[in-house]
Amino acid sequence: MSIRQIAFSLLSLFGGFLSAYGQDVSIAIDRDSLLIGEQLTATITAQAEPESTVVFPEGQTFSPIEVIKIGSTDTLAQRPQLILEKSYVLSAFDPGNFKITPQQVTIDKRPYLTPKLEIYIQDVAVDTTKQGLYGIKSLVKVDRPDRSLFYLIIAIVVLAAAALGYFIYKKIKKEATPPLDPFEETQRLFESLRANTNDIEITQLYYRASVGFKRYISVRLGFSANERTSAELMLLLYQLNESERYDIAQEQLLTLEKTLERSDLAKFANWSVGIDEVHKDLELFMRILTQLEEKKKAEIEEVVVQPVQQKSRRTKILIAVSMVVLALASFGIYGLQVGFDNAVDALMLNRSKRMYEQEWVQSSYGFPPVTIESPEALIREEGVFVYQHPSTHFKILVKVLLDESQAELDFRAKSEEQLSAFEADGLTNIIPKGELFTTPNDIQGYRSYGTATNKDNTLIHYEHLIFGGPKFAQEVVILGEAEDRWANKAIKRILDSINVSTEL
Repeated sequence: MSIRQIAFSLLSLFGGFLSAYGQDVSIAIDRDSLLIGEQLTATITAQAEPESTVVFPEGQTFSPIEVIKIGSTDTLAQRPQLILEKSYVLSAFDPGNFKITPQQVTIDKRPYLTPKLEIYIQDVAVDTTKQGLYGIKSLVKVDRPDRSLFYLIIAIVVLAAAALGYFIYKKIKKEATPPLDPFEETQRLFESLRANTNDIEITQLYYRASVGFKRYISVRLGFSANERTSAELMLLLYQLNESERYDIAQEQLLTLEKTLERSDLAKFANWSVGIDEVHKDLELFMRILTQLEEKKKAEIEEVVVQPVQQKSRRTKILIAVSMVVLALASFGIYGLQVGFDNAVDALMLNRSKRMYEQEWVQSSYGFPPVTIESPEALIREEGVFVYQHPSTHFKILVKVLLDESQAELDFRAKSEEQLSAFEADGLTNIIPKGELFTTPNDIQGYRSYGTATNKDNTLIHYEHLIFGGPKFAQEVVILGEAEDRWANKAIKRILDSINVSTEL
């Protein structure tokens, strides 16, 4: 390396140190131990040249510690050195030892990291030595509504519907795919064998012909012939001929007997048979089958057949009427027991009714805490606790906001802010009312309530409760369909369950 290159490298390194001189970041916290839900303040200080551009971290960068509030950037000094300071209000909701990860501060597009800090989150201890203790109360029997009748009715209706569906399915299937007549099926078989005589081995040809002939006798005439030998089959045909039920010429029976013998020789002894002889044998099979079919049809026509189709139709009508009467009677009995409005809701599987009747949970949210009952636990989303029913317009929001600059809480101003938020969410025709509200633990707040129309043109009833004091505000927002009585019952249940703490 030349002397010029070495000098240039040293100059560049020295220039880097000069540019970093006087630039420093630090972090400080007001305490390193706190209870679950309490808050601490972390302050990041940055020193730089007066003309420097300083960018502090934004968002949830203190994970796993949550950022509750981010303060504005304060300028402590400008000359001879720029000193900037930014505060962050932090909190945690799980006990244990945590580390505040190094935070990145960018000065003139160059990153600087703060030192790593450790904090300890203490679990909330329950001191039973400073409060009265009482004996365990005996179990109290709670009368639960008997829902067995409802489930029985549902089962009956389902079975009736299944039976009706089965009859309809059978009818449609019968009309769509009528069964193939045994004679037509056998006739097609022999026509196929005759047309493909040159392509089928003699052994296979006679085998298929004898199987088809026996199957027709079994299916159409009702005599077991599949397992009979040729001799046994001929004995059966001679007996039928003697009974005068099937008048087959004696010469044809003798010819058929020889044909069956030739078939056995071809199948089992590889007897050579000419094509012309094969065609004659197939024609003989079909002539005898045709005679048997004609005798069978004549026998059927002699029997007086009841109008089965008309009888089947009457049966179906009777079954359908019986199911309707049974369903109406079951609905009437259940309606008398629980009320017809409840019966209709149960039959229509009302979603709000199911939400109201499910097992609710009671929990506290934020600090100072707001305690309410809800169908399910609220989920924290961007500092707000939310519950949204998946298939109705029912919604719950709990907000606990801290504001160091707030001297006193302005209830009406908070109410106006929420009305503006409703309008931003698409609610129109808002008709608000206001009054004082007192919780079961005698905490007084402000209640704003009324109706509005949402984007789906559904009338919505809303409740907005505001509590708090200097430096903090607690809000509960509830929305539900105004014409849904189960949603209204759920709103009242929530209002009756609200308890708040107003001590920081």
